[in-house]
Amino acid sequence: MLIVGPSWAVWPTPTDFASMLLVGAAFLLPAPPPGPLVGYRKALAALFTFCAVSYICMVIVPPLLQPPPFGGGSKAFGAFHVLRLVEFFFVFAAAQRVPLNAARLATLRWVAFAVLGWLVLSVVLTYLVIIPAGDFAPQLPDSLDLSGPWWFYVHSLEGVGTVGYNHAYTALQITLMTGLALQLAPKAEGWPSILLLLATLVAVFMSGSRAGLATHLLFACGYLVRSPAKLIAAGCAGAVLFLAVASSTATSRSTDQLLGRQTTLLNPFDSDNLSGRGHIWQDRIDWLNENPIYWAFGAGLGGTADSGGPAHMLPLQIVAELGLVGLAFVAILLTRFMADLLAERRRLHALFWCTVALLVSGMSQETFYPEPAFGHFLGLYLFAI
Repeated sequence: MLIVGPSWAVWPTPTDFASMLLVGAAFLLPAPPPGPLVGYRKALAALFTFCAVSYICMVIVPPLLQPPPFGGGSKAFGAFHVLRLVEFFFVFAAAQRVPLNAARLATLRWVAFAVLGWLVLSVVLTYLVIIPAGDFAPQLPDSLDLSGPWWFYVHSLEGVGTVGYNHAYTALQITLMTGLALQLAPKAEGWPSILLLLATLVAVFMSGSRAGLATHLLFACGYLVRSPAKLIAAGCAGAVLFLAVASSTATSRSTDQLLGRQTTLLNPFDSDNLSGRGHIWQDRIDWLNENPIYWAFGAGLGGTADSGGPAHMLPLQIVAELGLVGLAFVAILLTRFMADLLAERRRLHALFWCTVALLVSGMSQETFYPEPAFGHFLGLYLFAI
């Protein structure tokens, strides 16, 4: 099935089967006791239901009443998003049913560190071309029509590791897994944690994602804010590590090119450093102005697929597909959640700063949106919560 097709969308499905098996097992456990996460589960159910209704009302129904304003892309992407949200909700609900006693937390800690270690190692292997990305997926046809965006993974010149074809997704996964591992670590802000931050920072740098690097730097600075001396020491050590990377073996993309790309973060307000995002944002706003009703209710979940694609900004993407109504829904939920995290910031220090950094990253990408490029990111984040 993987070799023949029927389409590129088949490649990630084994992960979906695995997650549903875990959900089925978790639901054999007793129901969780009442707590704040129960309220979030209800809020997520309401938000995801709103998303599904927007897909039906704005993408499915209009073609039945008049000549279709959308092509097949919006229907397919919207269906993809709805299925992902259903999966993510059940993963979130199932994770709440697993009692986290000391033994399970210890096991989860080792699993998190093992996964993070593999992510970093796989990025290094693909960046240094010790194992080219294409060698990790030899079953993928060397055809854009058959492999879809996974064709870019086969020919990737960046340190994407074994995460996906999008370097921003690779960087986000590393940041989130770093946050989860540090939250589970027995001792916060010790030197092992600093070494972990530096190793993951180098891996994010190797991914080639500028937004990912800025996100990870913000997370690292926030995490070490209570230890200024360690923050300064970590910064010096990070500079040494970057110099080591610069003098490393030959890579697919020269280190000078990668350094040149990443240093554009020092001038984020230069439109030339935004990879065309300024034009994309203006195009999305012009499109919304041409269809004023979309400002209120959006084009429906997945509705931007046939009208210019994603907005490369989380708030603008939400408005484009769910309208200001959807943005208000998300803002209320996030405000309540961040208030709870802030109240528990001493106990949930790593998770708090990881969430802050990931939210800030949404200003240049659709971090928490179920875009195919970001695959299972929202599901993993909800699991971590």
